[in-house]
Amino acid sequence: MGAGSVRIEYDPHALRRMSERRISRVEVEKTLLAYETELPAKAGRRNRYKVISGRRTRVTFDGQALERYYVWTVTADEVSK
Repeated sequence: MGAGSVRIEYDPHALRRMSERRISRVEVEKTLLAYETELPAKAGRRNRYKVISGRRTRVTFDGQALERYYVWTVTADEVSK
C-alpha cells in the first residue's frame, strides 16, 4: 500500500533492487508522488526521478490512473556536487 489513497504495488524485481540499493519504500513514494522529472521508458512504462539525500532516485512504473502504481524497478545514483 502507498501513501494516502494511492496504491503502490511492487514487482519482486523492484523489491530485490530496493534491498540491494538500500532504497526505502518511503523514498519510492516520494519519487512517485513528488517527482522532479518524468520521462518515457520501455514498453509504455514511465520513469520518475527525484534527488533524495544526495542520490538521484529513478522509479520505473506502470500506472495510468493516479490512484495506482506498479513499480518495476528502482535505481539510485550519487549526485555530483
